[in-house]
Amino acid sequence: MHRRTLILIIVAASVLMAIEPVGEIGRGIIRRVLFVDDMAVCTRPYSISILDASDIEQIREIANIPLPGDIADEVVLNNGVMYVTFWPNGIRAYSVTDLNNIRLIGHLDAQQEGDSLWDISHKGNALYVNSNNGTIIVDVSDPENMRYTGRIPQRG
Repeated sequence: MHRRTLILIIVAASVLMAIEPVGEIGRGIIRRVLFVDDMAVCTRPYSISILDASDIEQIREIANIPLPGDIADEVVLNNGVMYVTFWPNGIRAYSVTDLNNIRLIGHLDAQQEGDSLWDISHKGNALYVNSNNGTIIVDVSDPENMRYTGRIPQRG
């Protein structure tokens, strides 16, 4: 078992050395990237960029959401709404059905529950968000009025 793992690591390292950059998008460090079809949603300190990634050699920014003083962390898309965790202060919901008119439609303050949020996933009308106090469950059936509905406590 250990021998196979080592071989895979060596193969992966040799492939990585063969990668050549084909372009660059400016404006700071990219924290997370979510690919959806031909788009890439990138969270950065103080902004979220949405990129057209349909041509890997001609990646271009098609939308930008400035976030003065905030650091976006994780992002998920569900039914035309982009949910973003902001470490440590909460979740924001943005309508992204029109990329020329992205707008904030909801916010859930994590501080009221004493949580610092990071990883986020969704299923149906629920978000599952990892926090320092376990995984919180958020009802997003109405993105403008998100609400806590439960918690999966941390173990150990």
